Amino acid sequence: MSDKKNIIVSFFDENILNKISEILFKNGIEESPEEAAFKDTSFMDIVLKLSKDIASQKILEENAISLIKEKLNVADAVAKNILKDINEKIIPLAERNEINEYEKKINANPEIIRKSFKKTNTIVENFQPVQEKKKKDVYRETIE
Repeated sequence: MSDKKNIIVSFFDENILNKISEILFKNGIEESPEEAAFKDTSFMDIVLKLSKDIASQKILEENAISLIKEKLNVADAVAKNILKDINEKIIPLAERNEINEYEKKINANPEIIRKSFKKTNTIVENFQPVQEKKKKDVYRETIE
């Protein structure tokens, strides 16, 4: 893989959120779904984004610890333990892919996305569903 900026990190494991939740719970951080719903970013969102940044090598370990301390409001030892758990349980599940040239162009020029969306939208607006022939209902008596 070449440049750190040209890497997309994805997590396709269906249990990724459960694993993040376990890490948080193990380290004494609890957040109910109701609490998470009323926040701009939940603790799970913070850990998932941080995991992506670590996996794509966009952030150093020291910076990750200070971010964990700041965002999750935990002590230094807890932040280090959370980072250790992320490195052991989450990072191995990361899939790293390079962004191809087309994706680079799209990311650099949002107008391409708008044009593509307009074409797709026009196709959807002009879509006519196929009319099914009505079959005679042999199980029910018709009322006339």
